[in-house]
Amino acid sequence: MLMLRQTILNGYSLFPKTELKFRMNKELCDIIIENTPFRKTDYRNMTDFLFCEIFPHWKKYCDQYYYNDGPKMKDDETISKKQINAFDTILSEYVLDTVEGIDFNNYTWEEFKVAINDILFSKSSY
Repeated sequence: MLMLRQTILNGYSLFPKTELKFRMNKELCDIIIENTPFRKTDYRNMTDFLFCEIFPHWKKYCDQYYYNDGPKMKDDETISKKQINAFDTILSEYVLDTVEGIDFNNYTWEEFKVAINDILFSKSSY
């Protein structure tokens, strides 16, 4: 598990607070790996996976970048630095804090994502 965890935290994240939280609490990666459909072959790092799972409408942009068919998100004119920072805050403060506290014996990953999106939708527009 350690080797997988090191591979999926590459240190070049667009979301530095989220990446830092993963680094500070290594068990978060284990929880996500064990309770989600995460496949290392689909994403370059755990943060990309989490972002695309929580905000699925952005997955196509991630895929386009991965396949050299689109810009890096930080270079994309359709998203501002302020929005990127807001996504980082949401992932690091809401999503990862909830992952730490949830009992995945009682909830599926899909139920978790629906609950997170309900919470986020009630708090802001992303």
